[in-house]
Amino acid sequence: MKPPEEKETYHLIFPEQYPLPPRIQELSRLNTELSLSYQENTLIIREAPPYAFRDYENFLLRLPGFTEELFFQLEELNDETHFEFDDNEEVIVKMSTFALISLLTGAVLTSLFIWAKSRKSGRVYTEDGGYMLESPDGKHLHRMADISYIAYSKASQEEQASWYSRIPIAPSLAVEIVSAKRGLKPALKKMKDIWMANGTELGFVICPFSKKIYIFEISKESYTEQSIFEDFTHPDLPGYKENFSEYAKKIK
Repeated sequence: MKPPEEKETYHLIFPEQYPLPPRIQELSRLNTELSLSYQENTLIIREAPPYAFRDYENFLLRLPGFTEELFFQLEELNDETHFEFDDNEEVIVKMSTFALISLLTGAVLTSLFIWAKSRKSGRVYTEDGGYMLESPDGKHLHRMADISYIAYSKASQEEQASWYSRIPIAPSLAVEIVSAKRGLKPALKKMKDIWMANGTELGFVICPFSKKIYIFEISKESYTEQSIFEDFTHPDLPGYKENFSEYAKKIK
């Protein structure tokens, strides 16, 4: 008899100013797709079937009364975990991915880095380069792109070198790589509603599951798409040409 698969578990340390014991029942009621428990001020998070972590790139934690200041503390207490936060009492917890997706991400990152360096046109950032944008209603959007690029024509080399922590402007190019079977729709929505809506000029959603690249341009209302098996070029990236089919073939 095949043993049951071990469920993935996440442990998040919460700030003392957000005590868990008096909130755990409300948190469980608001986050029904998750199984929540706690030990002191560590929230223990497990999937609640039929929801499965492996099908998604991240999960949402609804946290009543959670503020931007508490979010900063949450990041410091859990420095090996990536979070996103839109100042709306909801924290997005980004989950780890598997090896083939990591290889694809590395290939895209490396090719863009070499291209940008050869042209001396801008800087390429990894997911660790977090952004703090301001929405039209004045809220701070704390977001990360899997890969991003900021042209020196948008922010000079000196200005970019002066950024100590969060990047205060939208990137020239944002790249989101779909790392889970149910991740395409959220990635397309994030590209449209977060990056393009806040000043990004060009966005790529690369999906090894659908075998397509989805291309967003600031001048167009809708995205276009192409096969991931075709060489990828774009007029806004002069001289850039790459093919990512080697990795897509292995992902089902």
